[in-house]
Amino acid sequence: YLNEMLLLLLTAYLSLTAAAAAAEIEAADENGNPLVVTNRYYRDMIMVLQWPPGICFNEWCRSEPGHWTIHGLWPNSPQECYETSRARQGCKLHVHGGRGGLVEKMKKKWPSLKGWSYEQFWEHEYCKHGTCCDDILPGPTEYFKGALELYESIVYKLQAANITPSNDKQYRFEDVERALSYKPKFWCKEVNGKQILQQLG
Repeated sequence: YLNEMLLLLLTAYLSLTAAAAAAEIEAADENGNPLVVTNRYYRDMIMVLQWPPGICFNEWCRSEPGHWTIHGLWPNSPQECYETSRARQGCKLHVHGGRGGLVEKMKKKWPSLKGWSYEQFWEHEYCKHGTCCDDILPGPTEYFKGALELYESIVYKLQAANITPSNDKQYRFEDVERALSYKPKFWCKEVNGKQILQQLG
């Protein structure tokens, strides 16, 4: 019986150690305790991609990647989840991933194009949106991993249709809809009578 108990304790310890090692990004409340979220508000989710040439058109950008980038993965709700939970008001993100891992992938595919540092941008997206879908993507590491996987599947479809960020190519809305097999939401700004795409969701 004692041996069985020791084996169970050792298994639990190894499981916790592995989970801690895998968590490259963690969230805490204003007191430094692990963030605990219990409310559920969303009906569905929207993946929002950025078109860097449109975001940076005639505006300063930290960089202008030549590929689609992520703005965020947003639970869609009739009320603002973030503002209805006091726990989220003190939400802080602690990024401590190494080279070649999740954080490195996010720097390339989820960069901050303006203003905020990468960490500030990710903290805003997780604390405002990621905490609202923690029932299916528990914790920041799972939220960011899930968003990256969804990003890859969407970008694959767009690239297969040769729809890639460009300063000189033009695409029709229906071309994008056909590539994705659904009608997305377009965020555009009008310049000299033309629609410049900024975001797609």
